[in-house]
Amino acid sequence: KLREKLDAFPGWRVFQTEYCIMQAGRDLGMESALHVARVMHGDLSIVNVAGWSWWLALSPHDYKDGLLYTDWKKPGDHETVTASKMLWAVGHHSRFVRPGMVRVAIDGTPLQNHAGLLATAYHDPASGRWSLLPWGLDRTFTRHMALTDSGGLIAKRCFADATCKAD
Repeated sequence: KLREKLDAFPGWRVFQTEYCIMQAGRDLGMESALHVARVMHGDLSIVNVAGWSWWLALSPHDYKDGLLYTDWKKPGDHETVTASKMLWAVGHHSRFVRPGMVRVAIDGTPLQNHAGLLATAYHDPASGRWSLLPWGLDRTFTRHMALTDSGGLIAKRCFADATCKAD
């Protein structure tokens, strides 16, 4: 519904800022990381946000707010840094989706099953570089996927077109 409302204001850009899971207790596990992956996927591919950021990189708290955690609070405390799986979920996009890249449409039910496999694709018009970011959410995928699965090309060019229509 948010995407529908935003379509009434062409040219507006939305930035998702300072996301975190608002729950007590540190979480280094995969379940929360996959939740974050689903949220990022929806924000990037449905809402079409122009930017996505996490709340806090390094947290000393017992809360689901950090990508990294430390037990250090004051001088003399043991200095530790522990990575959460959420770090890798956010990093998955940060590493492969670089400034200047444009998201391109992906068609096909197998690629957009919110309970199983999610995927987004990006293109950098300046360098010609492409990035395809698949997420296996509920199982390990062993089937080979060709770039022409689902009866058509995965990516449709939509470089300057916010609605990502094929040319």
